[in-house]
Amino acid sequence: MHSCSFYSLLIAASVAVLPACKSGNASRETPSASKVSATSALQAEQSPNSPTGASDANLGQAPSEPSVAVATPKLGSVRWIAAGGGSLPSNNQISLEADLALASNVFGPPAGILLYAGGADTQAVQVASPEPPSDTLRAELAMIFSPRGPRDVRYQKTTLNPSGAASAESVLQSIETAVTAPLPTTPVLGEPAATSTTPPSGATASTSDDESLTVFLATHGDQGETPPQNAVMLWGGWPLTVRDIAQVLDKENVKRTSRFVITSCFSGGFADLVFRDADVTQGAAASTRCGFFSTTWDREATGCDPDPNRRMHEGYGVHFLNALRGVTRDGQPIPRETLDLDHNGKISLLEAHSYVRIATRTMDIPTTTSERWLRAFAPDRGPKRPVALPEEDAVIAALSRLTNLPAEIDAVRTRVNELNERIESLTKQREPLAQAEEESYLRIAARLLTRWPVLDDPWHAAFEATLQRDRQEIRRFLDALPEYSELVRQIEATGTLEEQLNTLSLNAAPIERLMRALENKERAERLSARGDAAWKYYERVLHCERGTLASNTNANP
Repeated sequence: MHSCSFYSLLIAASVAVLPACKSGNASRETPSASKVSATSALQAEQSPNSPTGASDANLGQAPSEPSVAVATPKLGSVRWIAAGGGSLPSNNQISLEADLALASNVFGPPAGILLYAGGADTQAVQVASPEPPSDTLRAELAMIFSPRGPRDVRYQKTTLNPSGAASAESVLQSIETAVTAPLPTTPVLGEPAATSTTPPSGATASTSDDESLTVFLATHGDQGETPPQNAVMLWGGWPLTVRDIAQVLDKENVKRTSRFVITSCFSGGFADLVFRDADVTQGAAASTRCGFFSTTWDREATGCDPDPNRRMHEGYGVHFLNALRGVTRDGQPIPRETLDLDHNGKISLLEAHSYVRIATRTMDIPTTTSERWLRAFAPDRGPKRPVALPEEDAVIAALSRLTNLPAEIDAVRTRVNELNERIESLTKQREPLAQAEEESYLRIAARLLTRWPVLDDPWHAAFEATLQRDRQEIRRFLDALPEYSELVRQIEATGTLEEQLNTLSLNAAPIERLMRALENKERAERLSARGDAAWKYYERVLHCERGTLASNTNANP
């Protein structure tokens, strides 16, 4: 057996077909970032450095972005916070850095805070290596004894100039200080789309839209048992949960509306910020907050990619941020009618989000706080009253054409159920394969350690000498093992199954997005017919989501 071929199979089995923004390392046994020792967590290092959005040209993106220098403001005058990166070098992909650079450029002056990974001195931006490792035996032993991935990468210094590290403590403190400080005097957000809505009774609007805080988080996510327990994983391995943020936003001295854009796996859990204490049973939050999320609370999201070619990145963030500029991911102008859905000459955050739902070719199911509110409080049946939802109408029309399905909820739901049954069937087939593969790894490890007891410990004083002295013998021993040949077969079978699952999931995603858009429209019409406090609060959240960035006054720049 040719060892390079086997190494390729190992690598193929250790990474997802589409890069996912899930915490931990891509491996056969993924360690949770939350299990990292507390002593390894890095504290934020606030500095007077100005956060500067790096040029996307440096990251291989087209079109290239001019670097935007943003003077570090006092936290009381912050209009936006952009934070993220991986929790550890092993998941600090260059696409996260690129998204934060783009966010800095799009949000722009007058005042923002950029927090990234370990701070300005971060040397841990993960970039895919164009060449496989020269020592494939060492790489195979690493996969057997210490699976973590990927290892076919290199690390480089960040091109960003952040104000500090993106630790959970620094991000949460920045949010708290920004929302409780005296209101800024210079607007960063323009007026939201024209609407007849007024703040509902039972919840007092804390600020005007001009005084809103925008928070953009580009990192990995972790799923809890319930949505409020979901978290983004920040530098050093510390989680920042939905409830952590909710408890800050629920404080009586919060003075500002806050808008969140979160691109991580399981980010839809943060839609529960719409509730007091992120608890649906407690009803509406007092302070206004809304958000846009790459996918639902129980799904992984795509987009965390070590590929240095920006054109290859396919996450929520790159589509959303470019849509706010009126261009596609590749820099091509987007037709005005495709973005400016209410024809007011501006691109709202919700319009950019709706564009992502149409344009992305991933398995993501983007969602919002208003959608979460509808699913919590809108009646399942009953009378309807028409509601003007041009964003949902655009998604329905575009995805109906794309999927060649009628814009009828029953037909679309039937198709989604059919695809989900096939996905569930393949997933069940994968489970015994994964178990058998793990058992093969364990048997191979046991056989190797019988002969070479230090091979599982590269820190042992005798490891390097053993590997160099017995390299050829170890190679022959591995190739002769029946378990090794069986492992190759198992990896190939798992790879074939993963490809089938990936194809099915990609085909199912736009159909499910269509189904959810149709459901949103129906639920909104039923809630409107009821016309109670829950409807008024929905209008308030929608008003928040329809806010625009002051710098984006035209659908095409």
